Amino acid sequence: MKKPITINLGINPVVKERAEKALPSINADLMGLEEIKMKLQEGYEDIEKGKVRDVHAVFARFRENKFVT
Repeated sequence: MKKPITINLGINPVVKERAEKALPSINADLMGLEEIKMKLQEGYEDIEKGKVRDVHAVFARFRENKFVT
C-alpha cells in the first residue's frame, strides 16, 4: 500500500475564495464519527474506481494557470 502524504501550498486568494464558495466544506471538527466514516468510504471508493488524478499533472496545470502563488 502506498504511503499517504500531506502537501501544504499557497493558493491564489481569488481562486481560494471561488473554491470555498463552490465546494461544500468538509470540517471533521463539525462532523460526527459516522459522517467522517462515510466521507472516507466515498474517497476509498473513488480511488478504487480510478477517480484520481496524477499529482504531477495537477500541479503542472495549477502552475500553467497561475493558480498557485
